[in-house]
Amino acid sequence: MNILFLTEDFPPMTGGIANFLSELCKELSKRGHKINVLVNKIQGFENIDEQQSYKIFRYNPPKRFRSFVAGWYLIKNCIKQRPDIIFMGHVFATRGLPVLFIHWFLQIPYVVLIHAGHLPLADVSRINRIAVYSLLRYANLLVSNSKYTNSLLIERGFSKKKIEILYPGVDTDYFSPLKDNDEVKRVKKLYCGLNTCL
Repeated sequence: MNILFLTEDFPPMTGGIANFLSELCKELSKRGHKINVLVNKIQGFENIDEQQSYKIFRYNPPKRFRSFVAGWYLIKNCIKQRPDIIFMGHVFATRGLPVLFIHWFLQIPYVVLIHAGHLPLADVSRINRIAVYSLLRYANLLVSNSKYTNSLLIERGFSKKKIEILYPGVDTDYFSPLKDNDEVKRVKKLYCGLNTCL
């Protein structure tokens, strides 16, 4: 399958979403899918992009007309690459609207990955609300990153049948449970206090 990932959060940007999407692309590529990623340029991207087994298309959007530039690159990529599906790494609000036109005119299905922090974008303005709800309503699938996000989508009127939960994984070669009891107590105290952690 030919999958186009559309995102803003991608290495060398640090953070959970960037790492999650990067690892998802890597795993899907290993399984034989053709992966293309469309993302904005960020300092240090050259070293990251060279190491990947999939293609990353970078663009440099100006602050003004950002949505138009992103939309142009998306449409151009879809016409040239003809993806089987578009995977939106998050809710883009007005910047995501070109996905709707591609969906309608090129008949390319799309999926939206949703984090709880992205849903408030709909409340910023009336235009944002129309854009966010349109993107979510016409998506072929909504992928939620947690039960909490899932519940927020249902509260906002989206059908359970249209939502799947995909929990972010953990690299067990890098992360492992602490075995030293004193070290466990130290970490709990440092990050959340002994009375608030399980």
